[in-house]
Amino acid sequence: MKRREILKATILGSGAAALGSIATEKNQAQQTSATNVDEQKSIDVLIVGAGNAGIPAAIEAADLGGKVMLIEKNDFVGGMLIISGGHISGANAKIQMRKEIKDSYEKHYQDAMRIGKFKADSELLALATEHAAPMIDWLEEIGVEFTDESPVLVDDHDHYSVPRTYIGKNLA
Repeated sequence: MKRREILKATILGSGAAALGSIATEKNQAQQTSATNVDEQKSIDVLIVGAGNAGIPAAIEAADLGGKVMLIEKNDFVGGMLIISGGHISGANAKIQMRKEIKDSYEKHYQDAMRIGKFKADSELLALATEHAAPMIDWLEEIGVEFTDESPVLVDDHDHYSVPRTYIGKNLA
């Protein structure tokens, strides 16, 4: 599968809303149970989970020339991005920098620790906050649109110290 095919085939329903209404009806994923599989496919990469990590991994593997199969156990894709309502946060994404909002990975990490009542795994949170902006930039590069107001402060949880939450355009 090519990048656009993976993106269109996996970002459906509320996922499409969360990431800017990218999917089309003709590209909806087909549900298949293990009892009616009647063909074998040769693949290079199998990705389990069509969430925030699986979808980008599938796209990257396809971009590198791999034959990719992406499987998801749920009847929806998008992982936590769907649950979060299409919000994603990151310090120093290009959108934030264009708006001259001063931020840093360290401030994002400290804010996330505070908001999470210091219960987060510090190493995982450091990894997530360090790589959030490049992921947001990549989403923008592949055509995901964010609201003109993004980044914003949201009321879903305690506020970050600066606006760093990006909201997908065209949310349902």
